[in-house]
Amino acid sequence: MPDAIQSYFKDIEDNEIVLFIVPEVQLPQIEKDIIKYVSQQGYYIVYVNANKPYTTMTNIFQKEGIVMDKIFFVDLVTNLVGINVQRAGNCVFCPPQALTNLSITIKSVVESLPKEANKILFLDSISTLLLYNESVIVTRFAHALIAKLREWKVKGMMLTLEQEADKKLISQITSFADKCVSIK
Repeated sequence: MPDAIQSYFKDIEDNEIVLFIVPEVQLPQIEKDIIKYVSQQGYYIVYVNANKPYTTMTNIFQKEGIVMDKIFFVDLVTNLVGINVQRAGNCVFCPPQALTNLSITIKSVVESLPKEANKILFLDSISTLLLYNESVIVTRFAHALIAKLREWKVKGMMLTLEQEADKKLISQITSFADKCVSIK
């Protein structure tokens, strides 16, 4: 696990929102490291996956020995490839360009989890949302989502790619978050 992630977890605070700025080549490993660590801590995880389909992510996590019983996916990818499905097991499907629907879906998933359980939302990634939405729309979505996470007492981790980062967007999201961790 990279030092920046490990040091972040040493002093994690309640209801903390963290933005990770990640080099593209490290993204897959960092995703696995974070999810593995958080799942080992007993968190319920709402994993919003915008880069790879649900089936791919579950296969990757299972190969890593990550226990899947507390991970719930919001898949933004599968419908893009022409598979029209609403729900499958621990996954809800939503198009990446429908950010209002995404907010509603996230709320529904969070509310379905045990009320007193430790919960965390993991968003992979802000950069991908920019492929389908204008920067200002993604900024508004991130701001509203962060406010809701605080209200729900849910921690949040959002990733963005360093190479593709919209500097203004990153600056604004950093101001909404509690921490910004740049992985080198």
